Amino acid sequence: MTSLRPGAVDRAADPAVEAELERLPKLPIVELRRRYQELFRAGPPQAFGPDLLRRSIAHRIQERAYGGLSREHQRLLDQLVKAAQRPARTAATDQAGL
Repeated sequence: MTSLRPGAVDRAADPAVEAELERLPKLPIVELRRRYQELFRAGPPQAFGPDLLRRSIAHRIQERAYGGLSREHQRLLDQLVKAAQRPARTAATDQAGL
């Protein structure tokens, strides 16, 4: 028996999606970059090697086939990113009134 997170939908694996995921480890980096461009409508970051390209591509393929994050979870992640980008407050800056 598979345990699902609350609110998750139990979807059977799509054979076409699974086949594409199985092909990813065999693709040369040139093909991975091309597929990334198709899926993300932007070139891959220069720092992305084959492993990160495969992971990003696999995530996007699955996201499109089975759905992505809920709006609630996306909003939470956005808030966490904004909080992480703010300068850290220290006791010294609090005392100085900065």
